[in-house]
Amino acid sequence: MGIITAEATFEGQAPEAARIADKVKEITGLPMTLDESGPEIRGDLYSLHAYLALAHFPNQRIELTAYQPGSVKEFLKTTGTDRFPFARVVRGANEPPGTQTVYVKGYTGQEPTLFFATKLSLEALGGRLRKPTGENERREYGSRITVAELERRHRKLERQSLLALSLGVILLPILLPLWVASIVWHLVTMPWRIRKAIKLVRSNADRP
Repeated sequence: MGIITAEATFEGQAPEAARIADKVKEITGLPMTLDESGPEIRGDLYSLHAYLALAHFPNQRIELTAYQPGSVKEFLKTTGTDRFPFARVVRGANEPPGTQTVYVKGYTGQEPTLFFATKLSLEALGGRLRKPTGENERREYGSRITVAELERRHRKLERQSLLALSLGVILLPILLPLWVASIVWHLVTMPWRIRKAIKLVRSNADRP
């Protein structure tokens, strides 16, 4: 299962989890469940760590996180990893001074109403989205819906997932031999490709 993410940067302090949940409820018109992590999870790293779900589908949660200002840089420095090249791209390590970013994490295969409604809620609360929401998504997920409509969306996604799974099963007898053949071809031709690479290196080394 893949991960889908979104980011919203706020000038000053980011809103609390309860305020975000209230805004999602306002946009969708649906009851929410909010599970905020305690200090044993947040520690000195997070100022916000929570899970948000639509009450009628409590198992399809998204994660909300925000870091204490400077905490990620301090963590990298403490662990001695701030000198490594990857430190520049660690999430939360390069937030501009005076700002705080809320990170949203969901999963592929989830019905997307909650994910997009959360993005739109963060934007409505003053956040600047790293990747703006498209107009089609705004029209579909930016207004109030009924529980019946939400259930219809979930049934539609389940049908699409079942269709994709069935198609994969049907194509498996065709794709599997092709996959095996490509591996065999790669192994068979590897000595020739190695010799070719060695000759190329030697010819370049012999040039004046």
